[in-house]
Amino acid sequence: MKLKYTITACCMVLSGMMSVNAAVSLTNGSFETATDDTYNGFNYNRTTTVDGWTIGRPGSLWDVARINQAYCDDASVQTGPLNGGAGMWISGVGGSLSQDTGTSFASEGAGDYLFTLSMGQSSNFTGVDSITIALVADGGAGAVLNSNVITTLNPGDDLSDFSVSYTADGTESGNVGVVITSGADDLSGVYVVDNARIGFTAVPEPASAALLGLGGLALILRRRK
Repeated sequence: MKLKYTITACCMVLSGMMSVNAAVSLTNGSFETATDDTYNGFNYNRTTTVDGWTIGRPGSLWDVARINQAYCDDASVQTGPLNGGAGMWISGVGGSLSQDTGTSFASEGAGDYLFTLSMGQSSNFTGVDSITIALVADGGAGAVLNSNVITTLNPGDDLSDFSVSYTADGTESGNVGVVITSGADDLSGVYVVDNARIGFTAVPEPASAALLGLGGLALILRRRK
């Protein structure tokens, strides 16, 4: 009976430890919600703001825009399909999208982050093929923790998934942030992005691992009885 109580106690303690972690997520990862959800006659909107995201347009309004499927179906674009009714284009030198998830590294603790999004390139793309996705400290305004510079897109390909990962120890500064930045040298064509999401897999703390081992040992001893 003591073994049974030991196993039960271990499970209760572990459950309590795991429940402390917050669930990191992205707001409006499909870009469906915007302050102005209208489109012009060419099926894009260069002036709207998009819920949850900070838009960077260092060059001009052409750097970032919200688009719909009709835009992607145009002969000069020919990419998609979008995950829903809307997506974004990113272009130029430094056009960007970033988000502060609102979840701190400290609250999640040690573990592995994975930031993923679907991305394609317009069929009329002729600029330098370079776009970077990154996991960043301080809600996207701090140190770049890890990045993936993508240079393998082909004009007109369907959207496909690209990811960047980072193993945290829980001492990183501020909130978990993500950033997407165009490295194209001009405005000749655009990157189309959609369906952004983030996941986190916790690494058991030493105390948790010890309790797991104790529970396993108790099970072995019970079977031997």
